[in-house]
Amino acid sequence: GWKSFFKENSAMIEYGTKSAEIVDYGLFDEDGQPSVKLRSDETAIIKFVVRFNAEITDPIFAFTIKDLKGNELAGTNTWFQNVDTGHYMKGDLVVVTFTQKLNLQSGSYTLSLGCTGFDGDELTVYHRLYDVIAFETTMFKRIVGIFDIDSHIQIDKKVMG
Repeated sequence: GWKSFFKENSAMIEYGTKSAEIVDYGLFDEDGQPSVKLRSDETAIIKFVVRFNAEITDPIFAFTIKDLKGNELAGTNTWFQNVDTGHYMKGDLVVVTFTQKLNLQSGSYTLSLGCTGFDGDELTVYHRLYDVIAFETTMFKRIVGIFDIDSHIQIDKKVMG
C-alpha cells in the first residue's frame, strides 16, 4: 500500500467506530509520486482508501492540514463541496482523491484524514487519522503570512486630459 512509504507519525491520533475504515493513504506530488516534500506552487494529491465494514449511505470524506502548533490551516470535505458520495455495502472499497495546490509558506505541516457521516442529525465518526502524515512544503515566491492567496495584480495607468 501507499502508506508503507510514509514514516508513521508518533503523534498520530486514531479514533472512530470503524464502520468505515481508512486502510491506506498517501500524499503525492503532481507526477503521482509519494512524497513528504512538496512544492507549494505544484499540484498536490491526497488519496485514501476506505473499506466499509457496514452498510453506509452518504459518507463524508475529509482532509485537514495543520501547522506544528496544531492550528487548522486548510482542508475540505465532500459534504462542504456538495459531492454525492453514494451508498456502500459491507466489504466495499473506495479510493478518495483530493487534488489541489497547497499554496503554503515553506514549512512543516501535518495531514489528517477522516470518514464520517450523519446518523439522523448526529455526526458519527467512522474513522479519523489525525496528523497521519508529517510533510514539508517549499515555496519559492515571497509572501506575507502562511498562505499564498495567488493574487494577480493589474495596474492601469490613467492618462488625464
